[in-house]
Amino acid sequence: MRVLLLSCIFFLFATIGKSQVQELNFKDATEKEMDLSEFQFEFYPLETTTDCLIGQAFRIRLFENRWYVADYATKKLFVFNKAGKHLFTIDARGNSPQEYVSLDFFTVNPYDKNIEIVDNYGRAILKFDSKGEFVSKHQIFLGGSFEYVTPHLLFFSNPYSYGDTADYNLLLVNNNYEVVKRYSKVSKRPSSALIFAPYFELKKYSDKLMWVKAYDKNIYQLSETGVQIIAKMNFGNLWPAEEFAFNDKVNNFQVIMDTFKKKKWMRYFDIYQTKKHYLATFSVEETPFLATLNKKTGRSCLYNCEKMPSNLNKIIGYGDDYVIIRMNPKDLIEYDFPISEKQKAVIENMGEDENPWIVTMRKK
Repeated sequence: MRVLLLSCIFFLFATIGKSQVQELNFKDATEKEMDLSEFQFEFYPLETTTDCLIGQAFRIRLFENRWYVADYATKKLFVFNKAGKHLFTIDARGNSPQEYVSLDFFTVNPYDKNIEIVDNYGRAILKFDSKGEFVSKHQIFLGGSFEYVTPHLLFFSNPYSYGDTADYNLLLVNNNYEVVKRYSKVSKRPSSALIFAPYFELKKYSDKLMWVKAYDKNIYQLSETGVQIIAKMNFGNLWPAEEFAFNDKVNNFQVIMDTFKKKKWMRYFDIYQTKKHYLATFSVEETPFLATLNKKTGRSCLYNCEKMPSNLNKIIGYGDDYVIIRMNPKDLIEYDFPISEKQKAVIENMGEDENPWIVTMRKK
């Protein structure tokens, strides 16, 4: 009887543990052309002057009613208020102790409000205060993206590390950038330079930190106590293009090419979440897609974005209940986005060299 009771208790706890890992079943998604009426949008024009002309925004974040816009073309970080008025610009390119070689990632420290910029080429993190003034520069052995989990601990998603951390995708680091713990050891990679390891930014939702490894199709939640799987993705015969880069059996060019021919590969894959949905973006054979999955019902849709503007499935930011895209204002009219008559009039009177509009999007 005692053995039977212990077995039942073990089965109960095993079942509870498994139930916490949600399966995200995208393989049976209903495929359709993109339907803007099934999404909710908000539009934010950005001021355009010679002091804040954006070339190619690659990361946007809203923090305490400020838009932070990182520009790939100019390596500048522009800061606007939520209404779109330009406040200041961080432009510290160079090799001096107060400058960065490249602007590869940034975040805003939620505890001290400092702006922190990752310079992968210079192997450094630079800190600026909430007015854009230089605070400090720290030489580091790692790179990529990072987010804080406590005032003194942060996780690095780590594709650019060096030394004894180079074989790990994920690192828990203290605020002196010393490694506390290593996670997700990388398997032996193929010799081909054609396939690169997947690089996914950490995503901070309120007090939760999410991380994705495409090649094992898992979504993880991170905390100071460890790493836990919270969901498994199922895309059927679609596979992230980087998956076999971590397969020990794939070690030559011919095997790589044969694998490409057998599967339908998802390129530029990433996944986000809002309060009600997961949203995945990727391309298959140059066709862009946006996939959504309802967290409550499990219903999934696969939207073909081929007839939409190219930026629609290129998400470059997120919040707790939206994702962020950048749009050419003229495209908002041409593709019949649900803008107001007042916004339409503003766009129609614009010149050619105007800043993109920030657009937040969520599935209804």
